[in-house]
Amino acid sequence: MNKKVPAYQKVYAQIRRDILGGNYKTGMLLPHEPELKTIFQVSRTTIRRAIGMLTSEGYLKVRQGHGTEIIDISAIQNLNRLTSLPESLIDKGYKVSIQGDYIKKIVPPKYVNDALHQKEGSEVYKIEQVQCANDAPISIIVSFLIPDYVEGLENYSSKFVDLYEFLETQYNIVLTTATDYITAIRTKEAPHSV
Repeated sequence: MNKKVPAYQKVYAQIRRDILGGNYKTGMLLPHEPELKTIFQVSRTTIRRAIGMLTSEGYLKVRQGHGTEIIDISAIQNLNRLTSLPESLIDKGYKVSIQGDYIKKIVPPKYVNDALHQKEGSEVYKIEQVQCANDAPISIIVSFLIPDYVEGLENYSSKFVDLYEFLETQYNIVLTTATDYITAIRTKEAPHSV
C-alpha cells in the first residue's frame, strides 16, 4: 500500500522551507488563507492545519485582525527540529561529503521493525553512507526507512549528503523524532579541527 504524504504536511514543509530559506523574512506577513489555498491548491482546513503546526513550533504568530507573522526563529530553530550530523559539521565549517553509499531494500533485524512500528519481516530501505569531513572519513551512518514513504529511494544513491534535508526537499518529510544507536571507537590520531 502506498502511504501518501498528507496535503497539510506538504504545505507545512514548503512554508517551513520558505521561512528557513529566507523567502519569508522575520516580521513579514504570510499570504492570507485564500491566497495560500490558491497557491497550494488545497482546502482551507489543510492551510489552517499547516499554519497551526508552524505556529506551535514557533515559526509563525497568528494575530487576529493583523495576519500571520513570520517570527524570528534564530533562537528556537535548533530546539524544534532534528539536526543531522552533516548539518552540524557544515555549521562548524567542515566540508562534508560521502565517499560511498548504498541504498537497498532488505528485511532488517527485529529491532529495526520494532523501532519503525512494523510487523516483523517487513521490508525497509537500508541506507549506508561513509561520511567525510574535509575529505577524511569520520563515520559510517546506517539509516532505515519505511519504503511506502520514500518510493524510488534506490534511484538517489550517492545523490545526497544530508538525509534529513533530502527527505524534506524530495519527499516533503520533516523528521520530528528519531531513534539513534551510536557506537564509537577511539582513533590513533586526534581529529583535525577547523
